Amino acid sequence: MGDGGGSINKQSNMPSKRWIIAVVALFTLTLSHAQTRLTDWVNLNSKSTITCITHDADYLFASSIGGGIVQINKHTGEQRAIDHAQSGLPDNYVLSIAVHDNELWATNRFYGISQHTPDGWLNHTEVSAGFRTGQWMHSLAFDGDTVWAGGLLALYQMHNGQVLNTYDVNPLSNHCTVTDIALDHNRQLWFTVYDYRRQYSLCMLDRSAGEVISKCNNYGDANALAVDTDNSLWVATAQGLLHYTDLSQTLYNSANTLLPEDAVVDVQLDAQGNIWFCTLYHLCRYDRRTFTTYLIPYADDSFQCLDIDGANIYVGTRQHGVLLLTNSTLVPVAFTIPSAPTSSMRSGAVDSNGRFWTGYANGVIIYAPADAATTIIPMRQVDEVVADNQGGVWIKPFNIGDTCLLRITPTDTTVYLSAQYPFANNYICQMRFDRRNRLWLATTQGIFCRDNGQWTAYTTANTNLPTNYIYSLDFDSRNRVWCGTFGSGLLCFDGTRFTAYTTANGLASDYVASVCVDKNDVVWFNCRNSIYPDIYGLGLSVLRNGQATTYTADNSPLASNTIWDIQADGLNNLWLATGDDKGVTQFDGTDWHLYSVANSGLPLNEATHIAIDEPNRRIWFTCYTGGGVAYARLQYDDTAVPSIKVANGLIVSNRQLLFATPTAVAVYDTAGRLMLTAYGTDIDLSALHSGIYIVRTTNVEPHTSTGIIIP
Repeated sequence: MGDGGGSINKQSNMPSKRWIIAVVALFTLTLSHAQTRLTDWVNLNSKSTITCITHDADYLFASSIGGGIVQINKHTGEQRAIDHAQSGLPDNYVLSIAVHDNELWATNRFYGISQHTPDGWLNHTEVSAGFRTGQWMHSLAFDGDTVWAGGLLALYQMHNGQVLNTYDVNPLSNHCTVTDIALDHNRQLWFTVYDYRRQYSLCMLDRSAGEVISKCNNYGDANALAVDTDNSLWVATAQGLLHYTDLSQTLYNSANTLLPEDAVVDVQLDAQGNIWFCTLYHLCRYDRRTFTTYLIPYADDSFQCLDIDGANIYVGTRQHGVLLLTNSTLVPVAFTIPSAPTSSMRSGAVDSNGRFWTGYANGVIIYAPADAATTIIPMRQVDEVVADNQGGVWIKPFNIGDTCLLRITPTDTTVYLSAQYPFANNYICQMRFDRRNRLWLATTQGIFCRDNGQWTAYTTANTNLPTNYIYSLDFDSRNRVWCGTFGSGLLCFDGTRFTAYTTANGLASDYVASVCVDKNDVVWFNCRNSIYPDIYGLGLSVLRNGQATTYTADNSPLASNTIWDIQADGLNNLWLATGDDKGVTQFDGTDWHLYSVANSGLPLNEATHIAIDEPNRRIWFTCYTGGGVAYARLQYDDTAVPSIKVANGLIVSNRQLLFATPTAVAVYDTAGRLMLTAYGTDIDLSALHSGIYIVRTTNVEPHTSTGIIIP
């Protein structure tokens, strides 16, 4: 079936340049494993969901869910990302922040409290400080050298990094969180509570008795509080703005004022005594006589927090970052720091310009490391992104709607409509390009191949394919297709017949997810549990001489038996995106190395996809919800040089490699790093710098390699 679509193809004229390529010798090449290190980490995370805003004399700080902290210089406007990769923040999921004695403090999801000292981040955790296990710290307050921290079911008093006292907050509740803490002018400590059992809301600590006293729980959960000049309290509650004194309680909401709604999420006082507070959809000011409201400018968003810095009123939103009240209008504070959405991203590819493309719930994100530019292509959820060998990027939207595939180039977009293509009603599990630039689709109804605009279907009806449920694909140097199936094991397709490898060949099960063929044509894969194949893995398996061997978490240092993705780098190291919050594992054939949040710039311990960019020496990771995207430099061991057997010499001229018949080639540098793959009779090498390279032919027998010098 031929391609359709109304595309307009444009070609640019490449500058003519004379290259002299001297072919040194003919080789037989075998790549050996060698250790690779990851350096120069960068995190791309969402900074749109703001959890807290604070400031000091020079900087405005905004914390976010998944994006760490944004620091903005109030004098110059310069912005800086304070996150796991760039500054060592232990967790990019920050719940609250505060400035005390010129030091920035942050509460984290899993790592307790972090204090930014002149020597870097000092982390106060359950191990080092003495918090209870499983704490999510939500709030901070300071009383001289004493730090007060609010967590789950507990209020903590700390000194010099150690917990002095732990006060229970409704231990009978299955979820009770200390949301805010304040000391009044008599140094009496007050705090607000979100309580699943609705028994605690506004509380006071009786220090002499060591008891938490519930002072008011009549107005639903309390999110924040502020102390007035007369020592009374203003409390943000689920039912309205509460003014609390020892003698009276006054609730302001839509029932007795012109306020448009009830639930209040944050409250603060300015220097003139005005009470500012946020409801879900309005910023409000109460001058003790009248209420003034400012509607959020986004129909699909809500407020999270606020901060008052002199005359500036800042509010944090759930989806659109920070807003500033300017001339009675809320306008966005533009973040110039590159970011990515909060939703889970399960695919990614690097195009010919080194840009990383990844799909997410609302389209595609494109990030260019060269200039840190981010581009968003809005559309429905995107499940798969893959780059071809001619500068195009192919996108598979979620299986609804009239579009089943898109191909995007720098000059054109081609749309493939669902009604026109045989795979339209099938779920596409994976897309891959082989060395001949043929597009292969692994679907729930067989395998589909696009070659020169023609589509061919391989199913149980027209081949010996044992099942139509194809989950994954990869290719060896002979362009054979290796397929992971759900129910029929591992398959090898030579273009005519399928050969099946099953439990009879030593596979842990006949459900095979990720498949990777390394640079030596060794096939690696992850078998899955037959009852729950989508989530439970059975280890890292390797096929040699028709028999499978499996590394598991029990018989090897493999961190998790569930593996979401497997990729091989230019030196044949395997990279595994492991499940169960176990980070990323590197396996060089002998040694295992685990990269996690604790020892690397990985923002989350649940990576979903890996993409390797050999020409630019980068490795990319997409992460589960909240983790965003991370990338690092592949720092190879330069002593790892492929073993080479010299054969016959050959001389070629010009900037191209010429072949009599279409040939698949892979170009490596002398350290074994893959620099280029191509297929054809005229292979363009103009993108390579001067140096010695090895050109390996991969679709003809015998597999040979030619050393070339580009002056």
